[in-house]
Amino acid sequence: MKIGLVQSALDAYRDSHPKKGFMIFQALLASACIIPMGIWRFAIGEYPQGIFDLVLSSVFILIAYIGSKDHYFHLVSRIFAVTYTIGVVIAIQYTGIIGLFWSYAATVAVFFAARRWEAVLVAFIIYLACTQAVWSLADPQLLFTYSACFMLVTFFCFNFSSRLLADHTRLSQEALQDALTGLGNRRSLDDHINKVANTDDPPSMAYSLIMFDIDHFKLINDTYGHTTGDLVLARLAELIQEHVPSDVKLYRYGGEEFLILTPTALDDATQLAEHLRQHVEQSALIRERHLPITISLGVAQKQPGTDYRSWLKDVDDALYQAKTTGRNRVCTGN
Repeated sequence: MKIGLVQSALDAYRDSHPKKGFMIFQALLASACIIPMGIWRFAIGEYPQGIFDLVLSSVFILIAYIGSKDHYFHLVSRIFAVTYTIGVVIAIQYTGIIGLFWSYAATVAVFFAARRWEAVLVAFIIYLACTQAVWSLADPQLLFTYSACFMLVTFFCFNFSSRLLADHTRLSQEALQDALTGLGNRRSLDDHINKVANTDDPPSMAYSLIMFDIDHFKLINDTYGHTTGDLVLARLAELIQEHVPSDVKLYRYGGEEFLILTPTALDDATQLAEHLRQHVEQSALIRERHLPITISLGVAQKQPGTDYRSWLKDVDDALYQAKTTGRNRVCTGN
């Protein structure tokens, strides 16, 4: 089972949640550390402690297994935090001051598993349990030293967890966004439209794709340079975003090609495409060079039983028809 769990943890590092793999590894590591201690306690006759250690390690193994399942991660992460806290508190009751060392591992583990403010609450509970054990020794210097170290560990964990979350959010956005235009990129497009294509919609719901590209874009690049070409792409993306409804999704498909997903039937999507064509034709995207820009557009509605690739081929064929019949026009597929 553990080999499969380790593989799940490795897969979790590539998962959308940044803490999933950490939690699985922590649960397995805690189990691997506790099992030998439990066996040793049985060997020296400390049967209650040994039973507790083996039960606790079994719970961590179960947490790692269930936590590897996407649907249960958030619930299991909270169970993991509670289990670690209970384990530390009980360890302190059994071992006294030696159990304080577990409080550092528990604090780090909880920050990797639970949400930040939940982790702060758990850390505070652990601190109260530990300081109670230290207070019983009537040693103010030890209490102050432990408190200072624990607060520093908690602060570092909170800060690192915050940065981890911020970096994950930023990288997730960058992974789905085209750097030049700020639109959704090909990965975002594939994920979203594939879901739409594979969903059975009610009869009242319709989706259409609009694919368009810039006419004679290669000539623009060759004549004015790639810097001007990039400027055309960026300004075109801004113009299109200004003239589409809020429920429309816009992506850069690749090169000078763009794709629009609109929750409308073919006729309404065709009207939108014509509206965009006219706006682009009438707009001076590159005023500095008095460069006229036009676009050709293809439109295709999602058909029952049509998969993503077939739908994409329909709209691509419609765009090809617009390009081969004179450009600066709208053609429909299906």
